[in-house]
Amino acid sequence: MLHARFRSSRLVCRIDASALAAVFTVLATSLLLLQSVIFTFHGGVPAQLPRVRNAIALWGAQREDALLITIYRDGQLFLDGHRVAPEELTVGLRARVHDGAPGKVYIRADGRARYSAVASVLDGIHSAGLTHIAFLTEQSR
Repeated sequence: MLHARFRSSRLVCRIDASALAAVFTVLATSLLLLQSVIFTFHGGVPAQLPRVRNAIALWGAQREDALLITIYRDGQLFLDGHRVAPEELTVGLRARVHDGAPGKVYIRADGRARYSAVASVLDGIHSAGLTHIAFLTEQSR
């Protein structure tokens, strides 16, 4: 009887590999989902947007067929995440509208971009026959 009540003082050190694998799987999946959400919303091209106090949510910019133009600080242009030359912008917009895209253009201009780059994009949009234009900004805190 005395022997049954005696407990061993040895430490048990084991790593449960299945729990470790489950944690890594969850972390990897969450990182992939977060990355896809970020690049899907921003059209795949990051830009530092200007901050405003009274921003309005423009849910149409999140549509898959939305016309999204991004202007970098150095003047590079991206139409729906694909780099285009300024002279190709009008042709690209006309082709997208012909394919069924809505007639509203969303511009994500970097807050440090030159006005001349933004003005040339606006000229290209008007040359394509589009008049509904929205500038995307971020809410200041």
